[in-house]
Amino acid sequence: MPGQLKTRKKGKICVACHSDSDGKISKDAKWVKELNKLNGRMGAPIHTERFNYLKMANFPETIPALADMEVTIDAKDFKYNKIVFFAADSMSVLDAANNNINTAEKAYNNYMNSGVAVKKNNKFVIRLRSPQPYLSDGIMYQRHLHFFPCDFPTKLYTKSCVPDHETVKPIFNTQKCVDIPSMFLCFERALMCKHEGVLCVNALKEEDGNVFKNDFHIHYELSTKLIEEKLKLIPKHKPILVYCYKVECNAASKLMKKLVDLGYNNLFYFPGGVLEKNEKIKFLI
Repeated sequence: MPGQLKTRKKGKICVACHSDSDGKISKDAKWVKELNKLNGRMGAPIHTERFNYLKMANFPETIPALADMEVTIDAKDFKYNKIVFFAADSMSVLDAANNNINTAEKAYNNYMNSGVAVKKNNKFVIRLRSPQPYLSDGIMYQRHLHFFPCDFPTKLYTKSCVPDHETVKPIFNTQKCVDIPSMFLCFERALMCKHEGVLCVNALKEEDGNVFKNDFHIHYELSTKLIEEKLKLIPKHKPILVYCYKVECNAASKLMKKLVDLGYNNLFYFPGGVLEKNEKIKFLI
């Protein structure tokens, strides 16, 4: 179990990221610099077998195995037509519930959560495994990916992988349970979360219904100051499952944005929410 965690500077997605929203990286993270001294490599994983294979094949469009997430990047003003993307590997909610929080180096592992995206209709659509949050110097960073033009690995960019219903979303029907580590959960896995002590947070008002008894209520329209007050006794590293009423509802994703701004980055999402729970428990009565 980690010690006391610090809150990263607001707006900072990753260790090496700027604090603004342009997503551009101008220097390597500290842990990458330490590896550089050992093997002379740079922040982009051009030292890996996977990258070299993609390079030899002229960077064909590629997605990692067991991808569960789709991230769309506006490329209208981006002059390159192909990008290499990479992210930390995925982690199951049960591992998170057991306080298995990795360092950045361990989270990225062998960089197999990577691939190539091709610009289409002025957009890059990236499919990957939902990356785990990780620790660096006692700070937990949110789920995110990096990308760079295939021929320019020094031009590194970052994109948040926190669901927002528009640019970050699941690529499968979340109401059907899939046996892969994912941040998107069905009701059955949400039930396992509750049993394992994961904090379940409803982004709606109490009268709108709960998934489980004694769930935490944080209305998505509350200010970050009030949310911080409600969560003052909750450790920053604790896994949190967020939900609202149904798949089409975006209250949970709006709340998650505020939670990551406060440094609560170990987030999981139950898109089906109250409606999916009501539909599935009908068969138990």
